[in-house]
Amino acid sequence: MWDDIDFQNAKLTINKQVQHNGEGWQILPPKYGSSRTIDLDDTMIALLKSEFDRQESCRQTYGQNYNRLYKNDQNVINTISGKEIYPVCRRENGLYIQPRIMQHVGRVTHIELGIKEYDYHSLRHTHTTNLIQAGANIKYVQERLGHKNVQVTLNIYAHVTDRLRDEQKKILNRL
Repeated sequence: MWDDIDFQNAKLTINKQVQHNGEGWQILPPKYGSSRTIDLDDTMIALLKSEFDRQESCRQTYGQNYNRLYKNDQNVINTISGKEIYPVCRRENGLYIQPRIMQHVGRVTHIELGIKEYDYHSLRHTHTTNLIQAGANIKYVQERLGHKNVQVTLNIYAHVTDRLRDEQKKILNRL
């Protein structure tokens, strides 16, 4: 939601997730109580500001025809009634862009493009590995991903790349 983004301090509060409950998309707390606030880089802030401006422009252009989104008493996203919400992922006409869109992209990448090792969750692995390879503190990475402990981050999400191997070899040679 837009109110989860602090543009001034470049922070994102992760305090909810969206899951399909059979009737619609329901807003729930994150898995494992992993609410957290993470840093956003300058590029992401610029992209989010651009998207916010695009949505505001669309809201003006569509006027009364812009789809307003609500969450009802069961926290299900709908276009009829409840508390109005402002998701980040919206189409030009205001409708909600469902998470299944990214599942479809992942399927196309994995099956149709033949990249067998890819699935949507691979992006978390890549992000983790890139942060560690760039020198990010492992505790910072763990908190960013919302893992309960460093072992999950290291044993499941972090991977040794050729570049990381080369850098570690240089350290070994300096000893």
